[in-house]
Amino acid sequence: MSGVTDIEYRLLSNIAYYDEITEELNEVRDKHILPIKFSRFPRTLSRLENELKKFNSSIISSGIDYKNILGKWSVLHSVQSLLKSSEGIQALRDAKYKNLELDAFVFIKETFDINDGIKKFMVIGYRGTNLRRVNQLLRDLQENGKTTNNKFFAEHLNQSDWASVFFQLMHQKYSKNFEISLTGHSKGGALVQKVILVALQRDNVEVSGVTFSSSGVLKVVDAPEEGTLSQSDINKYSSLCTNFVIDVDPVLNYVKALDGNFKTTYVGKVIILPHKSDGNAHRIASSFDNHFDKDGFIK
Repeated sequence: MSGVTDIEYRLLSNIAYYDEITEELNEVRDKHILPIKFSRFPRTLSRLENELKKFNSSIISSGIDYKNILGKWSVLHSVQSLLKSSEGIQALRDAKYKNLELDAFVFIKETFDINDGIKKFMVIGYRGTNLRRVNQLLRDLQENGKTTNNKFFAEHLNQSDWASVFFQLMHQKYSKNFEISLTGHSKGGALVQKVILVALQRDNVEVSGVTFSSSGVLKVVDAPEEGTLSQSDINKYSSLCTNFVIDVDPVLNYVKALDGNFKTTYVGKVIILPHKSDGNAHRIASSFDNHFDKDGFIK
C-alpha cells in the first residue's frame, strides 16, 4: 500500500508485541470506540525507544524521526478491547472462545495530498510470539504448525481463526472509509498470510500485507478439498503480500530444517535481505532497521 511505508509497518508490528499498549489502551478506552493518538501511550513509546537504543537500532543513528512517524497514527481497537465490546460479544455469542493468547491492534492515520485529497489508512498489526509468558510461548509455537481453515465460529477458536474473525469484523465496519492492510513479525507475519488466504477463499476479499521474519503457512494441496485454495491459486496473488526475511535468521532456518518435505509456502513474494548487524537476525530491531532508505522503504 503506497500510503504506508515499510518503516511504518515495521514500527507498528513491533509495538503490537507490547503488553504496555494493551494496558494503556484499557486505561484510556471508554465505551466509545474512538481513535487515540500515540501521544497518550507514553509507556509504549518509552519501551520502543529503550529497545531501539538497547539493540543499537540504525533508526536512531540514521536520524529517522520515528516519533514523528508514529505521531501521525492513532490506536483504534484491539482484539482484547473488542472482546469486551458489544460487537465482539455479538460476534462470538455462539462460540466458546477460550484462546486469549492472540492480540492484534488496529492503527489508523489520515493524510492529505493536494492531488489525492484526504485518504484514510488502517493497518491491523498482529502480535508475534510473546517470549515473556511460557505458556503463551508454547501455544504460539503450536499455532505456527496449524494451517488456515474457515471454521470461523467453531468451538475453541484458535489464533488463526480469531485473526480472521477480527479482520472480518474490521473490514465489514471500516472498509468503505479506510484502505486496510495487515502487518506482523514472526508468528504475527504467519497470521497475516493466513488471514489473506481466508479472506480470499471465503469472501473473495483482497487485502494486502507486509511481514517481517515470518515463516510461511502450510502448503495447500494441488487438489484441495472444498473451501480451500490450491497452490496454483495462491500463486495468482503474489502481489498481495510482501515478506521480508533475513538470510541467516536462526528461527526461520530452524523451521526450514524441520520442514524436510517442503510443506510450507509463502503467500506473496519473499524478499531475502543480508544480515548487516551483530544482533540477533530474527529480532526486528537488529535485522531490518539498517535496510530502510530515507523515504522509509526497504532498499
